[in-house]
Amino acid sequence: MPNFITHSIHGLKVLDLSLNEASNVFLLGCQGADLFFYKDAKFGKMLHEDQSKEFLFYLVKNSKTEIQRLYSMGYACHITLDGIAHPYINYRTHTPKTHTKFELIIDTILLKKELRKDWNYKFINHLKIDGESLEQLADLYIESFKDAFKMEFDRNIVKKSYSSMIKILNFFHDPNRKKTPLVYLIKWLTFNKIDYTFMIYPTIDEREFPDPLNLTKKSWIDPLTNVEKNASFLELLEVAVSEAKKLKNQLFQ
Repeated sequence: MPNFITHSIHGLKVLDLSLNEASNVFLLGCQGADLFFYKDAKFGKMLHEDQSKEFLFYLVKNSKTEIQRLYSMGYACHITLDGIAHPYINYRTHTPKTHTKFELIIDTILLKKELRKDWNYKFINHLKIDGESLEQLADLYIESFKDAFKMEFDRNIVKKSYSSMIKILNFFHDPNRKKTPLVYLIKWLTFNKIDYTFMIYPTIDEREFPDPLNLTKKSWIDPLTNVEKNASFLELLEVAVSEAKKLKNQLFQ
């Protein structure tokens, strides 16, 4: 899955909005079920499996307020970009850690290329929402989990996942590399057992990942279909924008 800045940029393109025009709730929705990976990964995995699109329809059905509607719209964008961009990212990476690092490299490039922001820019501020909005999202998840999975869902899972996401992304945002030595020290002291060096951003690593956006149009193999492709990441992004606009028009009349 692309990471949080790339998902947000995709959502902005779908709604034809500038960063300052977009609702933080919508941009949080653009993170989809990734929210849960920061606290309770089993729910993130559950929603990323086959039922994730079905779950989207329940989110839309249960969206009774503007806050919930904006969030669900962002969630629809998330699923679309994941489906189109994931094969390329999976082809370029081979472990969960390199997967995350590669996504953050793309985030770093697009932050400057698409949003004209430098490395010091704290994009995470655009995902912060107030307590009342968070309560409405918890209500939305409770109803949608009940419909999709016939299970009771604790609203505190949403709150704790959101809180963890903000804290983690804040901590690992290290443009001046003041916290990076600490992260590497922990890795060294624990003999690589605790290694979060791959979470540090902004980051660029041309040695490990040359031409991350595939602007040179090199061939790559879709791991799901074994079909050879040469699309750049920017081309995949535009396809995802087009598909998400179609989905938005179908779901949100």
